[in-house]
Amino acid sequence: MDMLRIMTAGSVDDGKSTLIGRLLYDSHVLLEDQLNAVTHDDNVNLAFVTDGLKAEREQGITIDVAYRYFSTAKRKFILADAPGHVQYTRNMVTAATASDVMLLMIDAQNGLVEQTKRHLVIASVFGIDAVIVCVNKMDLVEFREDVFNEIVSSVKSFVSGLRFRHLAFVPISALRGDNVVHKAEQTKWYAGLPLLDLLGNVSSFNRTSMPLRVSVQNVVRFESYRGVGAFVWSGNLKVGDRLKAMPQNIVVAVTAIDAMNGGLVESGARRSCTLQLSDFSNIERGSLLVPIADDVKSEIRFEAICCWLHNNPLAEKSYLLRVGTLEAACKVTASKIINVHNGEEEAAAGNVDLNDIARVAIQTSTPVPVENYYANRFTGSAILIDVASGETVAAVAIML
Repeated sequence: MDMLRIMTAGSVDDGKSTLIGRLLYDSHVLLEDQLNAVTHDDNVNLAFVTDGLKAEREQGITIDVAYRYFSTAKRKFILADAPGHVQYTRNMVTAATASDVMLLMIDAQNGLVEQTKRHLVIASVFGIDAVIVCVNKMDLVEFREDVFNEIVSSVKSFVSGLRFRHLAFVPISALRGDNVVHKAEQTKWYAGLPLLDLLGNVSSFNRTSMPLRVSVQNVVRFESYRGVGAFVWSGNLKVGDRLKAMPQNIVVAVTAIDAMNGGLVESGARRSCTLQLSDFSNIERGSLLVPIADDVKSEIRFEAICCWLHNNPLAEKSYLLRVGTLEAACKVTASKIINVHNGEEEAAAGNVDLNDIARVAIQTSTPVPVENYYANRFTGSAILIDVASGETVAAVAIML
């Protein structure tokens, strides 16, 4: 079965954790100890299924990203419950870069609010092209069709300029379970499927069918053995493949693929392995291995869109750019700020501050092999690190 990676998004208290709890509870995939941990006096607190931190349970909020796994007869799922508070936007960005689908929660009483819009823009920037909008707490508005239709209209208007391939809407009550796993009697006017069935029909992000991209983690040497520790980001790697190592521009052949359980003839996407190569000269941590015919270039100047994740604003100083395992010093200059209220780019008049989404120019000290993020979200993604503190300050989507 294929794997679908899902994340929740939306403003605080819109019901993200409760929805995931309801999905798992009604799908009968919670283990007995998990049920006992979230049950008190025969009442199940569905939000506690994902809100496992003590601070989260005490404050009734989601702080960190929580991952849960389940499957149906049709496919497997990884659910990422991301926080809704503005100050935890950086955690939401982390979930977005690894997800195929976003479940956007909207409180039927409040409609589209600023944080909901911010999450839509972030999802679009970081390559999520499928969104299922869950209009939650429909029971609190008496399951009125006109309320649902008004929210549908406002979301469609807002995302008209964003990059979404698939957009669906479902009226739900996560607390009661209406239209989550089972169809609700209260919404006979809704002709669509319940949420779980919608998730079963969304196409997943097929990493194996993408071009081969392999990052070198380290060089392995002991006694007479020599190899490179590698991670296959996408594509399919085979013994005998002739690849180009970048930024060195060295052509190598894969003579063997070693793994914990022995030698492999080939390795699929998202797998760590050790490669024996025909030529190890100048291959080092940070090298990127790609097919010889692929037009991947090493650049020292390029544009990117970044989400600023630090309290200290963007400054005129050197940062460290990390693409995969390759690091290079760089300077960053902002040219545009993306307005989270309408998704449009505006001139960057001042600082790039916490949670701002900006178009920037990046100049690196050495050539870096990069691709457009929308062509390959693995080699097109990066982070910026503050050299002095070692803290991550921005998530970056490279635009070529």
